[in-house]
Parts: sequence; structure tokens; C-alpha cells
Amino acid sequence: MQEASIVIRKIHDLKILLNDILPIEPAWINLQNSADSLTIYAVKFRYPGNSSNKPEAKEAVKHCRLIRNIVRQSFNLPLK
Repeated sequence: MQEASIVIRKIHDLKILLNDILPIEPAWINLQNSADSLTIYAVKFRYPGNSSNKPEAKEAVKHCRLIRNIVRQSFNLPLK
């Protein structure tokens, strides 16, 4: 985003950030559900008293892996 002169917002909403980058990475459009699902973890669970359960954590990891793999493919990086 920096190289494309797109303003990087100081927010935690991953879906909004993803929408900001879609003009330069249109293939990432299929990441919208994962970005939306992960946004809650950016805020809710970082404060004391809130935590996720095991099924929620497994679902979050699934979304993280999907995003990571698609981004790595976009940059021609090996999938590890």
C-alpha cells in the first residue's frame, strides 16, 4: 500500500484494510470472509477478561493460514 501511495489507515478492521488494497491486489477479494472473521480478534481478545474458546481459536488459525498462503502466492514466495 505504501508503494502504491495508498493511505494506510490506523484501524483494526481487516475487512476495511483489505478493501483498501483490492485496487492493487484484486485477487485477494476472496479473503473478505477471512478478514471479517479475524477482525474481532484484533480488539476483543487483547484485553483482560475476554478470551476465545478452542473452536474459535481453531477457526481463526484456519483463516490466518488461508490469508498467509494467498499473500505468499501473490508475492511468489514458497508456501511453508
